Amino acid sequence: MATVFNRLAVKATTLMKTGAFRLILGVFVSAVALYLAVRDIRWNAVLAAFGSVSPVYVAFALLSVSLNTLAKTSRWQVLLGARADKVRFGRLLSVLLAGQLINTLLPVRLGDLNRAYVIGGQGPGRAYTLGGVALEKVIDLLCMVLLIVVVFISSPLPTWLARTALVTFGLAMMLTVSVLIISVRGPYVVSLIDTLLHRVPTPYAIRLARIMHAGLQSLGVLHDPFSLLKVTGWSFLIWITAITTNISALQAFGVRLPISAAILLLIVLLAGVSVPNVGGVGIFEYLCMLSLNLYGVAPARALSFGIVLHAVTLLPMLLLGPAGLPGLGRAKPMPDTTLSN
Repeated sequence: MATVFNRLAVKATTLMKTGAFRLILGVFVSAVALYLAVRDIRWNAVLAAFGSVSPVYVAFALLSVSLNTLAKTSRWQVLLGARADKVRFGRLLSVLLAGQLINTLLPVRLGDLNRAYVIGGQGPGRAYTLGGVALEKVIDLLCMVLLIVVVFISSPLPTWLARTALVTFGLAMMLTVSVLIISVRGPYVVSLIDTLLHRVPTPYAIRLARIMHAGLQSLGVLHDPFSLLKVTGWSFLIWITAITTNISALQAFGVRLPISAAILLLIVLLAGVSVPNVGGVGIFEYLCMLSLNLYGVAPARALSFGIVLHAVTLLPMLLLGPAGLPGLGRAKPMPDTTLSN
């Protein structure tokens, strides 16, 4: 089964090399966003804003980002379950940051595939690990929807943002219902998959069946009340620290806004930086400016804030992420025999 994922990795590498369109699009999006962010900026006001930054609150923001990363790693460890008992927490941490680094720097978002490839090859199984990553994304999307509801209740949203929020809400509900159905009706889903794969040539059908079965086994955490409680607790901490990072960064610039503003900023950034871009450059700062403009924050101060917040969020993955890239970590891959389990 390792051969299947090796081929996927080769195709992913080819995609990174030949994905010229997404690369050009990412550069274009970043360039346009950067232009929009700085076109009417008074740079003396930007420098003045930087001069007023509180190092204490910036340190709080860095601490919050660090706690957020540790909470994400802990939740991932719970989602992997007993299969990852032999994988060190530090290794999970570096690979998680490497995945974030890849997703941030490359217009082709392959960070999650890297997580499945590196950690899955050390015991849990790559399809199983990828299934857990997918479940993680569904959980985060559901949490985002809950935050959108909070923002809706606390303050009116612009029409464009309200429509985006409604689309996100609908998508999250569909994914959540689908995951619950698959989890509850697991045997039926497996049987249905086997039936559908009868139409595929036998060698490929067997491989696909093993991969899909292993991926579905990652939903087992939903049947364990204690594991589910831990996932819920870590998810709560993840989103609380994400919000407190924004609050701390705002406080660093002397900007006092309601908590709903920090939540709205978080939602806008998560949705906005998912479009093709290069390192979030330009688009991250411009989205900060758009969000803070709703609360009357001056463009120069909002741009300065965006630059600092961007640096704070990038620092952990830049420092520790490279250790989790394929071939750079110290842990030796194990034969990927768990895919068929």
